[in-house]
Formats: sequence, structure tokens, C-alpha cells
Amino acid sequence: MSNQFATRATHLDDTLSNGAGCALVDTAPSQEWERSLVAALSEPIDEMLPEQEALLSEILNEALAVAGGTRGFIALIDLMTGELALRMNRGEGWDEARSKARVPISQQLGQGITVQVATTGKPYRCGDVSVDPYYIPFFPDVQSELAVPMVDLSGRTIGVLNVESTKLNAFDENQERHLAALATRAALALSLAQHQAREKALIEIGKGLSSENNPHRLTEKITRITREILPAEDCSIFLYNPKNEELTLAASSGPLAKYIDEPVAAYGLGIGLTGWIGQHRQSIRIVDPSRDPRWRGLYMELPPEELGAFLGVPICGHEALLGVLRAVRRRRSSQAFIPDAFTEADEDILRTLASQIAVAIENAELMKRVIGAERMAALGEMSARTAHMIGNAIFGIKGHINELEYQSREETPGREALMDLVNDIKNGIFRVEGMLQEFRNFVRSDQMKFTAINLNEVIRHSLDSTFCSDADIGLTVDLSEDLPSMEGDPAKLQSAFSELIENSLVEQSGGGELRISTEWATTKDVHEGWERVGSAECVKIVFADKGRGIRDDTKERVFEPFYSTKSQGMGLGLSIVKGIIASHHGIIKEMGHEGSGAEFVILLPVKQGLSDASPL
Repeated sequence: MSNQFATRATHLDDTLSNGAGCALVDTAPSQEWERSLVAALSEPIDEMLPEQEALLSEILNEALAVAGGTRGFIALIDLMTGELALRMNRGEGWDEARSKARVPISQQLGQGITVQVATTGKPYRCGDVSVDPYYIPFFPDVQSELAVPMVDLSGRTIGVLNVESTKLNAFDENQERHLAALATRAALALSLAQHQAREKALIEIGKGLSSENNPHRLTEKITRITREILPAEDCSIFLYNPKNEELTLAASSGPLAKYIDEPVAAYGLGIGLTGWIGQHRQSIRIVDPSRDPRWRGLYMELPPEELGAFLGVPICGHEALLGVLRAVRRRRSSQAFIPDAFTEADEDILRTLASQIAVAIENAELMKRVIGAERMAALGEMSARTAHMIGNAIFGIKGHINELEYQSREETPGREALMDLVNDIKNGIFRVEGMLQEFRNFVRSDQMKFTAINLNEVIRHSLDSTFCSDADIGLTVDLSEDLPSMEGDPAKLQSAFSELIENSLVEQSGGGELRISTEWATTKDVHEGWERVGSAECVKIVFADKGRGIRDDTKERVFEPFYSTKSQGMGLGLSIVKGIIASHHGIIKEMGHEGSGAEFVILLPVKQGLSDASPL
């Protein structure tokens, strides 16, 4: 590691001097300096102090002790804002305003010694600040200053270690070299912290891939976390549609998000940097992307002159292209000297994320096939059962028709008997129609037309169409008024709610009570046994009555097709309800107690986040 850092030190034949002991210096390390650097770097940082803040504090304290400074500070470069932000300080005179100072970075004279070091990446030692062209007063008693850059393993300046003194010519070359060693140690500590943050983020995304069932929320989460840990101005995911051979924007954590809905951003294979990545299944990591001959600028996160760097990697499955994951960084014209290129480590992060996304997409496709196969099998079984039940009904209708035909041959057929047969035939036909409609409802229970809805209004419409005002049932409606506009299929949800209301009325035909409520779901509601909805914001809906309730051993069976305790119908009602709720990425459970009444509890995510462009 000593060789890696030694190569950063280069000789400078020219020095900037004003005759007062001010110089911009970058000297080749002596053997003693190199040995001290090796000693500083060989000590395991994560074993010295477990907390990064404590380690930086120790480094700053040591810098002041070695240099004999009056006060000191560590300032870090914020790539997103182009500012130097004070991270830590020591010594007297630091008030809240000074401790939170943020300084824009530029190469103009008079912008400060710390800014000068940040822009050049070279140490600066000044013996008399009163005649220095870069110095700006921060404390009135400062007479000399020493600042050294903090450079990471990629050669980028990430911050500055600065000490000040109330004495003239307080710092020498040896102290400068010692501070440079401490600055390198601090840079390693920050690099380690960044690595740990990225590792934690990857673990979080990995957990999200296994627990998040909503593709839109998942891709949004990935782009948001990736944007933070790189960092980048925007991170976006384009998913490949083999039907039209286009890469379509599925998620973005920055300016590109405006292209997700209308107009939709899409690249053909080979078109632009994104299309090139998809066609060749190779990464692109470049600076000044607008100057690359492959660049087209069809959908831009930033104006071309502000595009500092571009990084994109393919999302590949075992046999096919699945999409492209890309990120961009902003370059401000006044701060073009700040390194904004993506590093090899950044590319490794994006490749790892692309691999995780590919696994999630393929698993989702596999699950979709499995569910499709199971559904086809279930529909086959249902078709057979439905055909059998309809056959029985038709057999009864035929019997009534034969009887009607026989009696009509009588010379004086009884009118009352004939009307009874006609009514029986009508009822038989109505039963067949009901069976067919119930079967159609089941088949279509997962076919949704999502739109913005007012959930409380949907419930009120369900009550208006189903609840009988003259029923001997007390009705309590407690609908929270602070619920947001949601995404859902109003017709399908009204059908599901009406089924639950009708079941309660039938169960309490002799009188009872029905309570309907809506409210925000709590964290406890979401995480205790409600794995399907993941971590989404949800609304909780409750339909509770005072009927006989449902036995514990049948709570799950009531949602199965053809299971029913009623003499009428095919037993598909609650199965249809469950299908509608599931198609809204929600879940329904029966939480009541036998003898105390039924209680159906529903959790519905506020946002569905479904997209036809997503193959998940």
C-alpha cells in the first residue's frame, strides 16, 4: 500500500512564493517519511476505533498536537453541491455558524487556502496569512496556516485537513509531511466508511428484492439508494421489451422521472449510450458523455454542458438482456476541476446491483409462470365443477319441462300447477345464470383497470347498492377523512366490498350489527403477518359483524373456491374477493372469533405502481 500512496507524490520545480513564507509544496517523501506513512496505513482502522467520527476526532487531535496549532478542522467536499463542508473542528472560538460553514469551491484568488488545496489536491503552507493571495479571514488571530488534501484510493481529493496558528511561520516541512500522513489515514477511514455504507445499502436492497412484491416500489428503491451511495444526480432503470426491441424507462430517482409516464422514454437497441449498452451487453464509464460519438441526448437528466460523467451497466439474465442500469453526475462549469468521474468501484457497485435486479426479474417471471400454471389448473378444475353443477341444474329444468309438457296435454290442465312449473323453470334458469356470472367474476377477478379513487366513496357506493335500510341490523360507519387518493379499480373494489356486506346481511338475517371502518394501517398492522404488502404505506379496512363468526379451522378455507356454508351459490364469493384484493397487491384475513362475529380485515397499498413496461 505504501507504493500506491508514494506514487501520488510528484516533484514540483516551481513554487508559489510571496516572500513571506507562503508556498504550494508537493515534495517527494524521504525514507523516514515513507516509513511513517507505512506505519500509519498498516494499523487497522476498523480496530483502532469502531466509530468513524471518533477516528477522525483522534486524527484531528493528533494533527494539532504534532503541528502545535491553535485550532484545526476537517472539511469534506460535497460532490452534489460543489461545496466544502466543515465536518469537525478543534480549538477555541468555534461558534455554531463557523462550525456549520459551507464554502463554494472555485479557483479564484481570495477564496481561501482550504479551497485552494481542495481544487489543486496539493498541500499549502503559509507562514504569514496577512500577505497571502488565497487567505480569507476566518479568525482574527490567525497568522500562519497549513492545509493538506485528503486523497482517496482513486486519486480524488475528498477533503482537507487544516491547522492554524497564532504565531508567524509556525509550520515546517516535517509537520506538513506528518499532516499528510494523517490526512491519508483520514481518507482511508472515510473510504472504509463509504465501503461499509455501500455494503449496508446492498444488503438492504438484497432484502428488498426478497420481501418487496411490487416491482415499481422495488425499482424506485434501488434507484434512490444507488443515487445516494454513488453519489449521482440521477440513477435510472430501463427494462427491455423483446416485442418491440426497446429499453423503456421503468424507474428514476432524479430529473429523468418526468419521462416515466408521458412521454415515455425508450431507446432502441444500439441507439444512444443506453441502447449501445443493451445491444453489446457491455458497461460504459466515461466523462463528458455528450462528446461521445454514441451519445444521442434523446432523454437528458441534465443539459449537455452539465453532464459530467456517465455510468451504465447491462442487466442480463441467464440467456437474455433484461435492461440497463445507469447513473449520471453533474458538472458545474465553475467547478469543472472537481473530479466527478465514476470509479471502478462505482462500476462494481452498479454491476452488483444489476445482477441482483436480474435475479429478481427472473424470479418474478418464474413465479408468474408458476402462478399462471396453477391458475390454469384451478380454472380447469373449476370448469369441471361448474359444468357438473350447471348440468345438475339443467337436469332439474328438463324434468320441469317434461312435467310441463305432460300436463299441457291434459284436456283441463291446472293453471296453478302450470304456473308452479313455469316458476320452477325460471328459478332453474336464474340459478344457471348466477353460476355462469359467478364463474365469470372469478375468472376476471384479476383483470384490473387502475385509476385514482376515493376509497371511502367506493365503500359508500357499496353500502348504497347492497345494504337494506329496513334491515334489522345496526350500521356503524367510521371512515377516516385523512386518507389520500389511492390507486385502484373502483368497480372491482365495490364488488368485493358489496360481497362482504351481503354476506353479513345473510348471516344476520334475524338482526345484528355491522361495523365498517377505514384508517391508516399502523407499522404493527403491516409487519405482523402481513408479508404480502411489504413496507408500503397502506390503508386498513374492517368489515365486522355480530353473527356466529367463523371457526378457527375454517378461517383459511372460506377463501377457497367452492367452499360455502350457504345453500345458494357456488361458493366463489370470498374467493373472488380475495382475488380482487390480491390484484391490488393487498391482503385480506378473517380476524374474528367464533360466537362473537366475523371480522374481515383488509390492507391495501396506497400506490399500486404497476407499469405495462415492466416485465416483473
